[in-house]
Parts: sequence; C-alpha cells; structure tokens
Amino acid sequence: MWNPPKQQEFAEDLCKLFVACNVAWNSANNPELLLFFSKYVPEAKIPDRRVLSGRVLDTLVLQIEKEMKSQVAGKLGMGQCDGWTRSPTVLGASGNVPVISQQLGHARNLPILLIQCH
Repeated sequence: MWNPPKQQEFAEDLCKLFVACNVAWNSANNPELLLFFSKYVPEAKIPDRRVLSGRVLDTLVLQIEKEMKSQVAGKLGMGQCDGWTRSPTVLGASGNVPVISQQLGHARNLPILLIQCH
C-alpha cells in the first residue's frame, strides 16, 4: 500500500483521467476495473466513486480555481452573458483573459461586461 501523499496523488490523477476521458464515476466501483488495478497496480487503493466524485474532485476544483484566480488577478477581462429575458438567472456566462477562458455562473444582472479582474 502506498503512503498517504502518494495515494492522494493517485486519487487526484485517477479523477483527472475519469474527467478527461468522460468515464462514469460508477466505473470506480466496477469489479473489472478493480481486478485490473489489483493485477497491475496492487499498491494502489481505488477510491470509491463517492470519494472520487466528492472529496477528490472538490479538492481539484479548489486548486484549479485558486490557480486561475492568481493568473488573472489584475488583468483586464471581458465578460459575456446570455439568458432569457424573463429568466431570473443567466443561462451561460464566460469571462476571457489572454490564453484563459473560464465559465462563470452569476446572477442575471452583471453590472459591467468589461471588468478589472480581482
């Protein structure tokens, strides 16, 4: 069995793999997947689907948001939103900074579309 930091890194990498390959979270509990890993990577403990799509995914999202915010801090950005006229929320919104695109979910009334990111 791996030490906790190595196991955490494995769980995060497995989560990234599942997201990148559009693999269903339930696959983490599939007996064939568990047999495959026990045969070829016996030291690894496969996280349960609830752990993978919960705590592990949440940790990765926080890391990515923190990194994204540090990369856009102080830069000018342009925001764009789209929604129905009578809808209380925006259906889609995005903000762009050079080389970075981030989907945002905001309330319907975005005060300015050209903003100073912070």
